[in-house]
Amino acid sequence: MALTRQISAAFGSPLGHICMVLSVTLWMAGLLTHKVVSEEIPLLTMLIWHLGLTSAVLWVVDWFFSRPRPPVRKYLAGIARGLIAPGMVLIFNGLASRYLDGTTLIAFWGLVPLLVPIAAYVMLRETLSGSVMIGAAIAFAGVLTLAQLRGQTAITWWGVVLGLTCVCLAVIGAVLGRFLNRGKPHWVAMAVSQCTGAFICVSIAGVITGAPFVLPELDISQFWLFGYMIFGMGLLNFLTYNYGLGRVPVGFGMLYTALSPLIGALLSWLWLYESLTSLQFMLLLSCLIGALYPHGVRLWITYIR
Repeated sequence: MALTRQISAAFGSPLGHICMVLSVTLWMAGLLTHKVVSEEIPLLTMLIWHLGLTSAVLWVVDWFFSRPRPPVRKYLAGIARGLIAPGMVLIFNGLASRYLDGTTLIAFWGLVPLLVPIAAYVMLRETLSGSVMIGAAIAFAGVLTLAQLRGQTAITWWGVVLGLTCVCLAVIGAVLGRFLNRGKPHWVAMAVSQCTGAFICVSIAGVITGAPFVLPELDISQFWLFGYMIFGMGLLNFLTYNYGLGRVPVGFGMLYTALSPLIGALLSWLWLYESLTSLQFMLLLSCLIGALYPHGVRLWITYIR
């Protein structure tokens, strides 16, 4: 019984796990929406409007629902975290995509579930779960095999540096998010401050690069896609992500990012009609196996053994 309580405490809230999975799904659908909309609108212009409008909506939500309101310094810390992730992460990911093909970039992102538990152990002294590390390794092996089978363009040192920088920023952002969301439930305030920090970051990048700040006229399909970017990828994603981080150890929570290649491939197949062979699908299932592995271990120890 004591072991069961210990495992349940390390596992976190079931609702927190559901929120983390939902956040990954909303984010991947949003990235595909970015891909479609950016064919007509410059990427930085789209990000500035997307994050700016999402921040405005989140500030309204925070005004009505964030009780008790956290101190100003916590908002500022959340904004600094948003500058790092997703702000700088989105920028470095875009730069890395110029030097790396998609499958290689996905393989880099497969490192995140492996590195986050180690970073959380070092920085937050959270338990380093062996089942989480094994699950992340299973998922990474599947993604790496898929990248090798699909082939890749020549990898440059710039691509490697930018890809690793992007991954490291994502890891730091996740651990900071866990730190800021622990304790008192300020997840709404952390969501709005994170999005605001990301908006500030892409706005600065837009000024430096001379990106147009005027949003072109949208047709009806682009209007609905933009609506999803604001309320789905934006509002719901930031809220569920920060809620989950406050209730699930960050190593467990970020393991669900291993589902990103599987969710992205399935959505691309259903929505964009991109090809997906049976072998590729089987390899992508390793992401699901890796994400579920710690849950299987917990189920075995708690109820079966």
